[in-house]
Amino acid sequence: MRPFALFAFAVLCVASLAGCHERWNQLGTGALGRYPTPADTFFVVRDADTWSFLWKWTTGESPAPNVNFSNGFTGDVVAAALLGPRNTSGYAAAFTNVTWQMESATAHVQETTPAPTDIVLQMITRPWTFARLTRPSGSVPGADGPLYFVKDGGAPILAEEATFEGLINQHFANVSTPQDTSVPSNHVPALESGVCPLHGDALVSAALNVNLSGQDVSNTAYYCAQSGRYWVRHVQGAFVGTITAWYGPFEPGS
Repeated sequence: MRPFALFAFAVLCVASLAGCHERWNQLGTGALGRYPTPADTFFVVRDADTWSFLWKWTTGESPAPNVNFSNGFTGDVVAAALLGPRNTSGYAAAFTNVTWQMESATAHVQETTPAPTDIVLQMITRPWTFARLTRPSGSVPGADGPLYFVKDGGAPILAEEATFEGLINQHFANVSTPQDTSVPSNHVPALESGVCPLHGDALVSAALNVNLSGQDVSNTAYYCAQSGRYWVRHVQGAFVGTITAWYGPFEPGS
């Protein structure tokens, strides 16, 4: 076993270090991540919708653990370390510590690797780990500062800002023949009202950057955080005006 990665998140704190102390907790870790990253990826998540979708896609489970997101620089953020494919079992990743400095916080991630004498399975694994970072009370209000990660003592690299719209577009772009799915007719009234037909909670929408028919007017995804599924409202042009159809549900992490 050996340490693998460190990544640092830059935050803005007042000149005094009062209140800038360690405040974090691990939200989950695993070896069979389902998010299809080709290489080690480090995300920062700042809102509940993005967090719900990324957790579901990575773990296949829903709902996601609770995180106290808020606007500005006064709530929590999620640090996500999604490692690329490994060729055997025996790999894992976990946060080991988070330290806060005047203008930054450093989150330490350790990867464990199989020993030469370990018996391992020949399979593709993708270790992952999430942590909740709570901004210190002394942080500058309203300053959504940049976040960086540092790996193996290298130069700081700007962490990727995960967004709900970006993730759901990435997922739907890899759905094969979405038009082949059919939504039960009794689900359509709820969907048209922006309500999840499975749980009755409000749906979250995002525009999709696709053209399914060649004559598309719009394609909009509607996501249910409780079930971790989404539907797509497809509108295309026709001689009589427009035609609307619903496709889904689609499930990241399934």
